[in-house]
Amino acid sequence: MSKPQPHPSRLALLPLLALAALLALPLLATGCASSKPAVTDESVRVAGLDPVALREMGFSPRWIAPVRALDRTGITQARVFGDAVALVEGPDNLITVLNWGDGQQRWKKVVGLDSEDLFAPSYRDGTLLVNSSSRLFELDSANGDLLGVDALDRPVSAGGVVFSEFLIFGGINGRLFAHDLDTGTTGWEYQMSGNIAAPPVLADDKVFVADVVGTYGLFDARDGRLIWRNHTFGPVTASPVVHRNNILVPSQDRTLYALERSTGADSWLYRATQPLKEAPLSVGRDIYLPVPGGGLIGLDSDGQLRWEIGLNAVPVLAADAGIYATTIDGLVLLDPEDGRVIAGTRTGPIRQAAVGPGGSLLLVFKDSRVVRLDPVD
Repeated sequence: MSKPQPHPSRLALLPLLALAALLALPLLATGCASSKPAVTDESVRVAGLDPVALREMGFSPRWIAPVRALDRTGITQARVFGDAVALVEGPDNLITVLNWGDGQQRWKKVVGLDSEDLFAPSYRDGTLLVNSSSRLFELDSANGDLLGVDALDRPVSAGGVVFSEFLIFGGINGRLFAHDLDTGTTGWEYQMSGNIAAPPVLADDKVFVADVVGTYGLFDARDGRLIWRNHTFGPVTASPVVHRNNILVPSQDRTLYALERSTGADSWLYRATQPLKEAPLSVGRDIYLPVPGGGLIGLDSDGQLRWEIGLNAVPVLAADAGIYATTIDGLVLLDPEDGRVIAGTRTGPIRQAAVGPGGSLLLVFKDSRVVRLDPVD
């Protein structure tokens, strides 16, 4: 039990009252997933957001939850899985799960040792899968109960991707391997040329991976059989993306490669002016590519330049209204035809963004505010 604190003065009460107003926000949003947003314009303003600007962008806040991170590093990972939001904090290894419908906290617990960093979580059949570099933790997504801990056969530096009974990882030592979730053993493995920094990517029943040497390959996700393999001329550290019949590979050799999924041959190449370190966003026939220090580029499905703007923005969601992207301190809505900024609002630094069902957007801020934005009807 905590020690009694001295009675605060009236001046000292002011910040406490402001904090209490912020902590009350999730209570304003309580309700089932199908109910209308219950937050008020005033509660949105208290949270540091502009409700009018958000509506102009086509969004209405559903709920606002202050997670109150233990360390200033704050929330490092955020994912939406069905009816839950999974948040990972570093370096405290604190996992928080919120209800997607109302933002209420479902459970919170520390996982692993102080010396372990946790990576992006995955989900399988009601089980939250969170790994460090050497261990995999399986937790009940409903209540946080620890269901099991598996030792990984190879050290990793990112989360994995779920395929059937496998959680497929790229290892620090260049080993691509499928961890069998049912047996806790390695189902298959393949040695790449260098360390694997970006998580593998699923393309139907195939898995694609690239390493920091620039080597990449497509494999049968069921047994690890190599289908094709080649290389870029620089490290690949950003996540590849499946785009129609191609796989897009952003390389630090300043090239975006569009690889034909059936053969691995180059469908086309786009030469950028800077090393590519961010994943592109694939939307229908179009591609939106962040270029460090160079803004944002719009490409068509053949890799032809449609437009480029000098705004440093990371695209996160495509909707009827346009392309939503995060900037250094806000959210903007871009015209997909020419990249023009249609609307925008300052929100404070956004640390993570995740897309939810029905075109909803989850934003996690540097100060650990977590906001669900729903499209305006």
